[in-house]
Amino acid sequence: MGKPLVLDVDDAVWLTEPFGARQMQRTAEHADVVVVCNTYLAEWFGRFCRRIELVPTPVDADVFFPIQKEEGSPFIVGWTGTSANFHYLAMIKDALAKFFSHAPEARLRIVADHPPSELELPPERVEFVRWSAATEATAVQTMDVGIMPLVDDPWTRGKCAFKVIQYMACGLPVVASPVGLTAEILDRGEVGLSARTEQQWVDALIFLYEQREEAQRRGAAGRAKFLEHYSRWAATRQLAGIFKSLR
Repeated sequence: MGKPLVLDVDDAVWLTEPFGARQMQRTAEHADVVVVCNTYLAEWFGRFCRRIELVPTPVDADVFFPIQKEEGSPFIVGWTGTSANFHYLAMIKDALAKFFSHAPEARLRIVADHPPSELELPPERVEFVRWSAATEATAVQTMDVGIMPLVDDPWTRGKCAFKVIQYMACGLPVVASPVGLTAEILDRGEVGLSARTEQQWVDALIFLYEQREEAQRRGAAGRAKFLEHYSRWAATRQLAGIFKSLR
């Protein structure tokens, strides 16, 4: 590979094939700069490259933006992602069931490549939207709360909170496991609530369901943080500066 070389990483790729730790170490040692999305990745790659730049994975603010929901529409708790990550969503199925018993008109919306099969929730409470680039933004915009449950392990600590950033872009309050970049986002301001235990998930969802004005305030705060730190425009400025410095 030629010089200068910029290595961009948005997962703990050293844990998986076909990369692996040795391959990633050698590539980082050859790079002029490694661009990562969170401090966990920065610490790992910082052992092998002198220059590490933090640039969060961005979302296009012209595609993902807040809209006014129709009055009287059901309260939607939403999750978007690939079916490979359904096991994270299944972790909170009992919490969702308890929340639904408290909120009779609430629904769970899942945006993915195919429907889940192991959630064991009443089918009338689950709404599936097949993912497409043309429909994903609308499906997220019409949610009321965005969720991102995760376990805390070496792989998830490398995640870049893409779901959370999409929710924030659309002005949604979030409930998420404080793992990886998500923990950093939740620490930066009142954009949502963190949840580790089943009861914390239940309490967080009930709080945002009952306190609609507070939920909207947190959603608006999330949109403002998104525009400042996580939008395509913010990332473009950062990346342009990095590339110019390597001339």
